[in-house]
Amino acid sequence: MEEKVTNHLQSLQGKRESIEDRKFILQKDFDDLEKQNMEVSSTIDREYENIKQMQVEVLRAQDQISSIKSTTFLTNEDARELEEMNNILEASKIAVVDLKFNI
Repeated sequence: MEEKVTNHLQSLQGKRESIEDRKFILQKDFDDLEKQNMEVSSTIDREYENIKQMQVEVLRAQDQISSIKSTTFLTNEDARELEEMNNILEASKIAVVDLKFNI
């Protein structure tokens, strides 16, 4: 009887150690995931700031094009080139908004 109790206690001790080992591993995994989450959040914040900067640059370029159109005599070729640039900027603006929503 005493041997059964001793064996049972040893079995319980082994299970306890196994549970503690798994708990340690899970805690380490959790800590690693938490660190990765912080890194991802930081990356997202940086990318969001980059996107905001891109939006500002696109709007500034469009303002410059509008200013050139209104203050400068343009040949048809110049006007066409400016319009193409404006279309590219408009597409860029849409792409930047898409990026913003995908983050």
